[in-house]
Amino acid sequence: MFKVTDQNSNRKYKTVAYLLLLAFTFLFPLAITTAGTEITFYGSAGILILLSVTRRTAISFYSPLVYPVLLFGTWSLIGLFFALDLAYSLHDYLTHFLKYILLYLLVINLIDTEKKLRALSWAIITSASLFSIGALFYEYFILDISPGNRFGLKLIETPTNLIGVVTLFAMILATRLYPDEKRGFLRAALLFMVSPMLLVTVLTQTRSNFVAMLLVIPILFYSKRKLLLILLSVLILVIFLSPVKNRLHVDGGIRHRISLFLITKEVIKDYPIMGIGFGINSMANHQLISPDLYNERVPEKYRLADEHFNWPHNMILNIAVRTGLVGLFLYIMVLAFCCKLLIQLIRRGHTNFIRKWANCILAALAMFIVKGNLEPIFSTIPETVLFLIFSITAVLWRMNRLD
Repeated sequence: MFKVTDQNSNRKYKTVAYLLLLAFTFLFPLAITTAGTEITFYGSAGILILLSVTRRTAISFYSPLVYPVLLFGTWSLIGLFFALDLAYSLHDYLTHFLKYILLYLLVINLIDTEKKLRALSWAIITSASLFSIGALFYEYFILDISPGNRFGLKLIETPTNLIGVVTLFAMILATRLYPDEKRGFLRAALLFMVSPMLLVTVLTQTRSNFVAMLLVIPILFYSKRKLLLILLSVLILVIFLSPVKNRLHVDGGIRHRISLFLITKEVIKDYPIMGIGFGINSMANHQLISPDLYNERVPEKYRLADEHFNWPHNMILNIAVRTGLVGLFLYIMVLAFCCKLLIQLIRRGHTNFIRKWANCILAALAMFIVKGNLEPIFSTIPETVLFLIFSITAVLWRMNRLD
């Protein structure tokens, strides 16, 4: 009798942890309540860890993806001892890596059914839609900004270039939920919620959003050729018939990225093995990395003033300069391994659910890789999306193993 009671109690505690995780995934895209995201995240983690410590439940890390992730984490940890700014690199290692390992742990232990994975997706989609509606109202009704201007330049918590990471991720999840949903009112709700996200994604006029969509659409709709051609045609028309076309030419922003590429390459030459430290903005610290020294090494037209001499707008360069070429190899291995697992699940998944969801998450990973190579991607919200992609990949792999 006591054992049954204990089991019921454990299930209740895990249910609370699961609901807190859902609350976290709902709150993080809104970017308006740091306290709420922290309370729900660490509340969920605290319950799960307490259940594990008291041996009331078993926590499992295992999936093939965890090995390359931990290899990268171990190398980055070793690199702390060689960091130019140890305190800052340690802070970012704790908040921009270990925290997301904890998120990975939560997702793979609390999301173990198709129903729960759908609920997680609904939470993200609903939140991203509410964010989009609120941001549109703020920009066009409160600030009275012209629709011809780039959307989101007045937003503080979420930079314009990175809004697409969340909106595209949520829309990709919606494309998976929609065909599986049999109830008409929920299908209508999905279409309603996708509309403001799509509008925001276009209005940001962010080039990487459109490049990502050009890759994501074929992945999602490769088996529906007519729909694929229609969507690609509409996307191309939107690009050339909207203000987005004005951002396709080479301008100061492109030149700035070329400058950062050339300067970053010189920094990597000086710190090729261990990098300058895990701190995301270490390169922008001019006491550590001298603009005068590195500007002298690049052609004059690509030299940058101090206020523009910051971090590379590319995740590959960013990882290489922070963790060295070894760290870059391990990071690429994480992405490649995740991609390999998803392709295997698409080809050999035991159920239709697993195969289709693997295809959906592969599209999300492709989106992140495109955005990551065209934007300064490393900050809280995009990193949360990346580790959700990793976590859901692991969840699908574990589901496939049990079927």
